Amino acid sequence: MEEHRETSSVDAYLSSRRSKNFHINSSELLPLANAIVASKNSLEVPADIIRAGLRAISARKRSFAFLKGSTNDEDEETVADNQSHSYFISLMEKVLSTLEPCSAVLADAESTEAASSESIFETLDNRFDLLEVEEPVEPKTGPAPKSEQFIYELQTSEEENKDEENLSPVFCLFDDLAELRSYVMHLWEQFKQGKIDLITASVVTNTAFQLAIRAQDKILAEFPASANYEVIPSLLATSLSKTHGVDVAAGPQGCQCEVGIDDDFAHWIYLPAYRLLVSFCNILDPKTLSLVKRGSFGIYNPRADRARRNSMELLCEDHTVLIELLPEFCFISRFKLVFGTTILLDIHHILRETVDFGFQELQTGTGVAKAQLDRYFELSRGLPKPPTWLKCNEKYLAQLRDEMGDFILNDVALPLKKSHYQELGWPAPDASEQFYLYKRHPILCGIQANAVMLAIQQAGITLNNNIGTAIYPAHFYNALKQNDPSYASWPLIDEVIALHSAERIFVGGTPSTMQACSNQICLMSGLSSKHFANNCRKSKPVFSKKNARGLKGASPITELFFHGLRLPNGKMTITMHIVEKLLNEQARDVDLTSNRTSRTLQREWAAKNRLTCLQLLKALQTVISKELPKLEFDYFKLHAQSIGLMRRLKRDLEADYIDLLGSAKYIEDESQLIFLCPYVVMAAASAIIAAEELSITNGGSELLTKAAMVMEEYLREEDAILDFSVRKS
Repeated sequence: MEEHRETSSVDAYLSSRRSKNFHINSSELLPLANAIVASKNSLEVPADIIRAGLRAISARKRSFAFLKGSTNDEDEETVADNQSHSYFISLMEKVLSTLEPCSAVLADAESTEAASSESIFETLDNRFDLLEVEEPVEPKTGPAPKSEQFIYELQTSEEENKDEENLSPVFCLFDDLAELRSYVMHLWEQFKQGKIDLITASVVTNTAFQLAIRAQDKILAEFPASANYEVIPSLLATSLSKTHGVDVAAGPQGCQCEVGIDDDFAHWIYLPAYRLLVSFCNILDPKTLSLVKRGSFGIYNPRADRARRNSMELLCEDHTVLIELLPEFCFISRFKLVFGTTILLDIHHILRETVDFGFQELQTGTGVAKAQLDRYFELSRGLPKPPTWLKCNEKYLAQLRDEMGDFILNDVALPLKKSHYQELGWPAPDASEQFYLYKRHPILCGIQANAVMLAIQQAGITLNNNIGTAIYPAHFYNALKQNDPSYASWPLIDEVIALHSAERIFVGGTPSTMQACSNQICLMSGLSSKHFANNCRKSKPVFSKKNARGLKGASPITELFFHGLRLPNGKMTITMHIVEKLLNEQARDVDLTSNRTSRTLQREWAAKNRLTCLQLLKALQTVISKELPKLEFDYFKLHAQSIGLMRRLKRDLEADYIDLLGSAKYIEDESQLIFLCPYVVMAAASAIIAAEELSITNGGSELLTKAAMVMEEYLREEDAILDFSVRKS
């Protein structure tokens, strides 16, 4: 009887209200949760509700921990407020733990034994983390079932409800940004010490910016009242005034914008950077170009000891650095992000007089990339291309080379400065003005260096795929080595096979016999292996018009940054697929599998399919450091060596090819040079089969042996053989 009364308490509660809107107080939450669980109607709590509750608890816990840490124990009102916060957090945890048996994921979850409230809550948190990565389900069609909708609102005072609603998400946002900022500062300390490279530091920093933007957008979407930064200092200061014992001063028109907060808290909410940006924006005129005379706002001395300066001197130094740098953005884009501005200042203060090292690395890397393209165009002069190489590809390479020269190796902004200086009657800018932005913006330099490297890698892969200068030579080289392993090695081919895997280069794995080598090439190029049989009439083979099986990007970094940053809004999409690739790269690397941080990330992902922002940045930093050597591979050099070798084969083995194919026009022009590789391999396979049929011992292909000797001689002349030794006779 008592059980019946308990299970029907939900209906009794609803029937006692005539309206569909219900106001309940906190003391009714836990009894209602118990009644839902005990109901005979098998009520199911939607996952969105549980997830929203978990987010609310997490936000309250974080803000409460910060407030409690600065509480004045002598203030009875503050202590009472803290106790009230603690009680409500505990109550919400109990409610969610109680509702666990009715959660939407209960059927898919393993049953758990009785445990403490804390462990049950942690299990619930982990279980609902999994929901964030589930694939979307198809919406149900048809009319929705008719049912009455009841709305429940927690009974609080309007002022208390408004403050709590705004404070927790804002606090969590700034707390997340503080963690990201701390991690990024540590990155650039490592860069200064030479422990990591520029691209790793810059790319991870840029990813931190993306994560910060995503966190901000998420908070502002759910709590639009926090969108105006002007109200944030007063909002936080009002809430903290009791704990800090500081009065809030009224600003203009009664607005509490002048708040009494200490320097640490001001920097925690990025107030100094915000004020500097606002002061700069106030003088901007869309119809004019802002310029500043160097030294007008003070002289920045990067060799000075920043640790010995007081807060006012530090602010003046920040002002000098930023006010002289911001006009440079007028030549390329607007710069608004307060978080990004603060990070840029942090990096300046870490690197000090070495801040231009990033620019030096950018210039060096871009010079190497441009030299690759210069050599390609020199090689291509008079060299016909196959139909698979489109004219737009050639135009893209020319454009890429021009952009490297115009926008990185030369200062595109300097002529504009000279023109505006002349209009203002100022002296012409001196040498210190050249590359002013690049020399003071290591993040930009690293992002540009990464963009150049990825663009060159993708262009090189496209070139080799469309002309066949990677796959065909790889099959040719493998056939030579299978026939006689003592032949000299071709380092670039060995490296490209290692980068892209034998499974990618050779369908199903590396062929180990000449017949298997021939079959692989036939499968790849659309030829018949019977074409070179002794009883067949000699004629020129006809290759497929489609491209051969090609290379793919060898790194998940390519997918994340080369394609991701080219979206119209400039934002990367970090998907489960990409995170899986990053962690799989770590799992395949022997050095990384022994790294404790990497193992921790692997376990975290396996358990939850979820990483925090910091965990994602750590995984990214580790992978980039390991992947950069792969991205530095010179595909244009491989292309040049392949073309050079094919020309040498044609020159030295002309008579053999004519005899094999029965015509002096065995290739139409040099656009078909690459076909010389499969001709040799398929002829060798046919020769071996013929020798076996005639019971000839040690039968083989004379053409294959000659081709191997030509390859060795060519690679030696090109200094392309490492530790070359004469082949055994």
